[in-house]
Amino acid sequence: MTDEIRFNRYRQLSTQIGDRPARTLVDKLQVLALTQPETLHEIEAFIDRGLTPRTARESRPTHDG
Repeated sequence: MTDEIRFNRYRQLSTQIGDRPARTLVDKLQVLALTQPETLHEIEAFIDRGLTPRTARESRPTHDG
């Protein structure tokens, strides 16, 4: 991932949730990247797919009888 993409993601996150919460989240993600890099890669893949928890739930098949 390029620095420009990371910057754009941060800017979008700041717009969506506010600057202070975005900084806090990025700090936590940096710790995660150092301690559990495979988990961070999974999170990045999730973000790249453009899924939010709501759209992920909506896209799951239902098991209505």
